Amino acid sequence: FSDSVIQYSPILFVLVYRNNDKVKTGISESQSITHLINSVLSKYPEPVIDLSKLADDKKKEFVYLYVENEVPGVTDDFKDEFFKRTDGHPLFSKELLKMLREKQIVFQDEYGKWQSKPITHVKLPTATTGILRERIEHLDRKHRKWLDIAAVQGETFFLPVIADIEKQEDREILYDFSKILHKQCNLVEEVGLVKKGNMVLTCYEFS
Repeated sequence: FSDSVIQYSPILFVLVYRNNDKVKTGISESQSITHLINSVLSKYPEPVIDLSKLADDKKKEFVYLYVENEVPGVTDDFKDEFFKRTDGHPLFSKELLKMLREKQIVFQDEYGKWQSKPITHVKLPTATTGILRERIEHLDRKHRKWLDIAAVQGETFFLPVIADIEKQEDREILYDFSKILHKQCNLVEEVGLVKKGNMVLTCYEFS
C-alpha cells in the first residue's frame, strides 16, 4: 500500500480495525495497521470522522433508528437493553438483531406487528464472532464443509466450484444455499449470475 498515489484523488477511506490488529507475518511493528492509519492522517488530516469517539447519545440515537427501521414498533425498553448489549456497534447491532429474530425473541404477531420478549436476563454473545460461530455450529457437517470451501474462494464465491469439488449436482447446491443458508440462516446472499469466460456462474457472498 502506498499513500503517495492518493494525494490528488477524491477518495473516501472507511477504516475498520481492532486496536491490536497487525499486518500479518514478518511485518515490523512500524508497519502495523495503526501506524499506517496514523501515517495517512498525518498527511491528510481533514476531514476525519472517528466513529469510535461518538458520544453515547449519538450511539443510542443510531441504535434507536436502526431498530425502529428493522422492527418498527418494539418498545423503548427493548431498545434501551439492546443498546446496552451492543454499545452502538453497527455490525454487532445488525448481527445481534438478526439472531434475536431467528430465536423468535423479536417476532411478528398474528397481526403482523413486531413484538419483543425481554432480553435483560437472556444470555447472548458479546461479540460478532460469537454470533456467527453459534449460527454456524447449528449447521450439519455437510453445510459447514460447503461454507469452508466457499470461504477459500473469498467473500464472494461461485456455487459450481463447490458442486465440482463435492461431486454434487448444481441444483442441489443451489437449493440448499437458497433455502437453508440464505433464507433460514442468513449466512449468505445471492449476488446473481456472473460471466466467467464462456461460462455463466451462480455467485453468492457472505452476509
